[in-house]
Amino acid sequence: MAFYYPEGSFGPICDVILPPTETVYQRPGGLLPPEDPSIIVIGDPRDDPPEGPPTRNLFPGLPRFISQRCKVRPDGTFHDCEYVYDLPVTWDCTGQNPPKEGCAGVFPNPNFNFDPTFFVPRLDVDSCIAWDPEINIKPIKYFTPSGTTITKYRKQKSTPLTYPVTSATQETIVTNDMVVQFDSTGDNLIVSGSATSGRVALELNWDDDPKTKDTALGKIEVNGLKFVQHICNNVEDLSLTLSGTSLVSWGNGRGERGGFRKPNEHDNIGNQYIAFGTSGTSPFSSLQTTRTAAVTLDLDNANHIFVYATLGNDTNGGETVNNSGEGLKIVWPDGTQNDVVDLEAQQDSGQSVKTFKQRNSKFRYCEVRVPVAFRNSNTTVQFKQTIQNSSGELQTSNNVSLSAFFNQLGDLEITGQGSGTLQLDFDWNDDPNNAGTAVSTIEVGGQTFTQSGEKGSQSKNISISAGQTINVTYNDNTGGYRLVDNGRVVCLMDGDDDDCNGNLRVGNITMDAISTNDPNCFDSIAIARIGYRAGGSGGDVEEATVRRSKVMQTGTYPITYTDRAQAPTRDNTFTKLKFKDSGGNDTNATFSVAADGDDATTVVTQGYWSDEGNRYAVWVNPEQCTLPLQQQTVTYLIPIPATDTYTITGGSDDTMSVFLNNSSTPLSNFNNAPGGIFAGGSYTTPYSETLTINGGTLTLVVRCTNSAAGFLDGDGNPIGNAYNWNRNPGGWYLKICRGTSCYGGATSPWVKSGPHQAWNALMNKYAVYPSNVETLTGVPHSASVQVNITQAGNYVMEVSADNSADYTFDGVSIGSQSGFASSSTININNVSIGPHIIGVTVTNAAPAAGNEDVWSKNPGGVAYTMKLAGSSTVSASFNSSGGITTTGTGSREFTLDFEWDDNPSDAGTALGTYRIAGVNFRQTPGQTSGNTSQVVILEGGRTYNATIVANSGGFRLKNNNSQLCFMDRDGDDCNAELDITPGANVDFFASTSLDLTTRSASNLGNLIWNTRDSIGYEITTSASEGGY
Repeated sequence: MAFYYPEGSFGPICDVILPPTETVYQRPGGLLPPEDPSIIVIGDPRDDPPEGPPTRNLFPGLPRFISQRCKVRPDGTFHDCEYVYDLPVTWDCTGQNPPKEGCAGVFPNPNFNFDPTFFVPRLDVDSCIAWDPEINIKPIKYFTPSGTTITKYRKQKSTPLTYPVTSATQETIVTNDMVVQFDSTGDNLIVSGSATSGRVALELNWDDDPKTKDTALGKIEVNGLKFVQHICNNVEDLSLTLSGTSLVSWGNGRGERGGFRKPNEHDNIGNQYIAFGTSGTSPFSSLQTTRTAAVTLDLDNANHIFVYATLGNDTNGGETVNNSGEGLKIVWPDGTQNDVVDLEAQQDSGQSVKTFKQRNSKFRYCEVRVPVAFRNSNTTVQFKQTIQNSSGELQTSNNVSLSAFFNQLGDLEITGQGSGTLQLDFDWNDDPNNAGTAVSTIEVGGQTFTQSGEKGSQSKNISISAGQTINVTYNDNTGGYRLVDNGRVVCLMDGDDDDCNGNLRVGNITMDAISTNDPNCFDSIAIARIGYRAGGSGGDVEEATVRRSKVMQTGTYPITYTDRAQAPTRDNTFTKLKFKDSGGNDTNATFSVAADGDDATTVVTQGYWSDEGNRYAVWVNPEQCTLPLQQQTVTYLIPIPATDTYTITGGSDDTMSVFLNNSSTPLSNFNNAPGGIFAGGSYTTPYSETLTINGGTLTLVVRCTNSAAGFLDGDGNPIGNAYNWNRNPGGWYLKICRGTSCYGGATSPWVKSGPHQAWNALMNKYAVYPSNVETLTGVPHSASVQVNITQAGNYVMEVSADNSADYTFDGVSIGSQSGFASSSTININNVSIGPHIIGVTVTNAAPAAGNEDVWSKNPGGVAYTMKLAGSSTVSASFNSSGGITTTGTGSREFTLDFEWDDNPSDAGTALGTYRIAGVNFRQTPGQTSGNTSQVVILEGGRTYNATIVANSGGFRLKNNNSQLCFMDRDGDDCNAELDITPGANVDFFASTSLDLTTRSASNLGNLIWNTRDSIGYEITTSASEGGY
C-alpha cells in the first residue's frame, strides 16, 4: 500500500498505516569506487541503511543519486565536484556539472511513472474488507470575539460511520447530468441534476375507445404544456350562449314533436340537450331561421372538436332536416364555417330518405378538424343551423306530457314537454289549539289554500310548463314538513309528533293543445355533448401519440389532470405513468418523460429499493463496497424526547436484526428480518414494532448482512457482480415515530391559497391548500409540520377553514372549525419545550346545485396561527461574549443603535462587522464616523450569539449591559458603541399554517429520528468524544 495516492488513501481514514514490509529503507544503490587517488567519493548523506535486501525501484527509468565526486586540494578542501547517478545523464548547459539553476537534466529512456492513471484496486473479496474506524482526525481551532481559543472535534454520529445510499434508477447517462422522473403518486414531475436547466420531452400515448366506456384521460397539464386525449362535456355543464336555440329536457322520442329521447348508448349523459328546433310549446313566438349555440373551449393542443348529436327523422321526437344547407355547421372566430360531417341535411347527404332516417335513429359522434390558427386557449366556437325553406313542413303531434313533484325545499318541479294545468289537492285534520297548526295558508302559482276548522279539503288549479320550478310558501308551519309518495305529497306537521296533520298533493295534469303551426318544429337537431381531442382523424380516433418538449429548470412541477378515470401507476424506471379507463385493467394511456435534445443520451437500469428506502437508507461506505455475506454492526445513540409509545419501522437489503439498550435479544419483528426495503418482489412491506421507550438516550444496534445476490462460485464465495453496487446494493433504514404508527403530511408541500373576497383576514393571510387552482372538493386533505417550541407555557390557536377542518397536536385531536367568514380559538395548555407535531385535515365542500365548481367561486383552504398566551414580558441585555441574552416570555421589538468615531489608520479598526439575529452593523469604509439603527424581534428565554469581525481592541459592557463598547488598540475609550433599547411587544407565533408550504413539512409527521439523521459527523468540544 506504499504508493502515491493523488486523491487520498482508500477508506474513511486520514493516515496510511504502512505494514513493516513496505516501510523498509530503500537503498538507492552501491557507491562507485574512485577513478584516481585525487578524487574523493562522498557517500550518501543519509544515515546508514539497515541490513537486509534492497527493495524494488518504484520509478524505473528515473536516475537515482548515488554519490558526489570531488577533487581534493592539499589543504583537504574539495573542488570540481560532480554528481554521480546510476544512469547516464547529460545537461542542456554545456560544461556545467553540477548544473546551475535553470539547466534541465536530459535522461535516456525516461520513465518517471507519473502518468495520471494511477493504480485503482479491483472491488472484490481482497479489496472490500471492513473499513477501519476513524483515527487521527485533526481538531479545529476557533477564536471567540474576546480572543479565547475553542477547540472542536468531529464526532461520528454512529459507530462506525454510516453514509447515505440509494438503489434508485441507475446509470442515467446525460451529458448535462439531467434526470427527469415522476414521483410515486404521479402528481409531480421532478427535474434534477447538476445542470440548472435542460430540455425535457413529454409524450402522451393512448389506445382508448371513448365510445365503449369512457377515456382513461381527458387532459394533462404540466409547466405550461398541455396534452389532450379526450375532453367531453354534457351541454348542461357548459356556459352556452344561445340564440334561436334552447336547452330542454329529454322528451319521449315519438313523432316530430315529442322531443328527443335520452340515449342509452352512454353512461352519465346529462338531463338536457341543445334543441335546434324546439318541440312542444316553443319559447319563441316566431320562426327562428338562424339558430346558434356558442361556447368557449380550451383548444390548446387539440386538433378535433366533436359533438354527440342526431337529426330529427319524423319518428324520433324531431322533424326531419330536409332542405339543402340546413345541416349543422361550426363557425370559427374569423367567421369561416365547416359542415359537421354526418350532420348535413338529407338533400346534402346523397342518401335516400329511408337511409337518412335510419342513420339518424341514434345519437353519434361527429367531428370537425380544428384549424391550426384556433388551437388556443379560450377559443369561442359557434354551432349554427340556418333554415332555408319554411313552407309545407308543419304537422301536428300530441305525443308530449308533463310531470310534477315537490323537491326538498317544498317547491314544485315541472319536467317533460309542453304546458298544461295542474290540479293541487289540500286536506287537513288539525286542532290548532293542540300543539299549534300544521299550516295556516299555502301560496303557490297565484293560488292560496287556507286551513279553516279542524278538518277540510280544497283543490285548486295552476298553470305549468316544462322546466319550471314553482315556489311554494307554507305559512305558520309549526312542526315542519316531509315528502312522501316519491315527492308527490308534502306532509305538514304540527308541534306534536310526526303524523301528517295536513297534506298538499299533486293531482291531475291537463295538457294544453299543441298548435298545428309551431314555428320552431322545423328541421330539428339535438346536441347532447360537446368536446375536443387530440390524435388522428377517422380510424385513428382511438390511438394517437402527442409529444411536446420544453426547457425546464431543475425543480418539482405539479401535474394537473382533467377527467382522469383512475390514479396512475408508475413503472420501475419512474419515467412512465400508466392510466386505465373504468372498463378494465388494461393500460389505455401512458405518459412518459425523458431528457431531450441533441445533448442528451439516456441509459436507464432498474433500481431495487422503494421510495422510502431510498429516502432513509444508509451503509458503512458511500456506495462502493457491497461487502457481501459480511455482517455489519452499527451502534446508534438516539435522543428520545419523553417516555411514551413509539413505533420503529424499517427494512434492509438483505437481512437485519435490531437490538435495544444492550439487550442480546433482538426485537421480535426485527429478528434477522429479510427485505422490507424493496420496491418489488416478495419483501416490499417494511417491518414495524410498537413499544414503550423511556425518555433519554436510547442505544440501538443494527446488524445487517448483504447477500451476494446469487453471484457465487462453486465454493459458495461471492464473485463478479456481488461486488457491483448497481447489481447488489446493501443497506438498511429505520424510522422511530411517536405513536402507534408513522404518519406524514402531504406528499408535496401545500401552497398559499388566498386571498379571496369571501374570506376573513386570517384566511386571506394564512390560508393554505394542496392547490390554488383546483377545488378538490369532497375529499379530506391532510398535512402536518414539526414545530420546535422554544418557550414552555400555554398557547392559543386561531383557526378558520373553507369549508371545514380538524386540528391535532402531537397526534391528539384538539378541535375543529367550519366557516371562513369568521375564526375561532383553540387553547393548548402546558406545552413543553422541544419538537411537537401540528396536523390539519381540511375538506372543501361541493357547491350548491347549479353553481360552478371552479376556484373563483369555490376556493379551499385552512388557516391557523399558534401564539403564546398572555402578554410579552421580554427583557434583553448584552452578555460577556458580545451576544444578547433575553429573559421572560413572548417576543418583543428591540432597537439596536450603532455609532462609531474611529480612524482605522490610527491604531486599527474598533469594529469591522457585528452580526446578530439576522442584522449586520459595520463601519462604513472610508468614513471615520457615522451611525445606523435597526429593529429586531427577540424571543424570551434565549441567547442570541454574535459574530464580531475586526475588533482590534476588544470590547466591554457598559450601562448595565445595555451597551457594547468597542475599542481599537489605542486606549480603552469607546471608538464604536452599540446600544439596545426595548420597544413594542409583538405576538410570539410558534407556528402558522404557512409552515405547511415548506418542503420540510411535507413528509414529517410524527417522525422523531431516522437513520439519515445519524450519518457523518457532528461537532463537539469534548476531546473524549471526538476522533483525535
